[in-house]
Amino acid sequence: MKKNVIISFIIVAILFGGGGFYWGVYYQKSQITVPDFFQMDPSQGPRGMGNINGSTNRGNGPAGFGGMTRGEVLSVDGRSVVVKLQEGGSKTIYYSDATTVQKSTSGSISDVQVGETVMVNGSSNSDGSVTAQTIQLVSAFDTAPQ
Repeated sequence: MKKNVIISFIIVAILFGGGGFYWGVYYQKSQITVPDFFQMDPSQGPRGMGNINGSTNRGNGPAGFGGMTRGEVLSVDGRSVVVKLQEGGSKTIYYSDATTVQKSTSGSISDVQVGETVMVNGSSNSDGSVTAQTIQLVSAFDTAPQ
């Protein structure tokens, strides 16, 4: 009889322990939040790089990532590019001989054409324009759904 009580106690303890463990795992899964990197504000992303979706949030990222601008090229002249922002409006991007233009191979400012989509990294100016450090041509395959 004493042996049956001990065995019953051990079985009940195992059931409660297993049930508690299962409940703890189930509860913990409900507490985990997985960031949706496609929906989050890019300034909250890796190193706070700033917004790459058209505006120029100032992130806390590495040097040179003060402002990122993305949009369709409206015009190009001898010292600037005007970009139509995805959320509306436009931004003037100033470039210099030190500005690099990137595509799948090295490029130049003559590769920047009206209607192209570009992503610009540079410094935000007080008037709302950007002085470009790099201008990257973005293909249709590089454009993630917004």
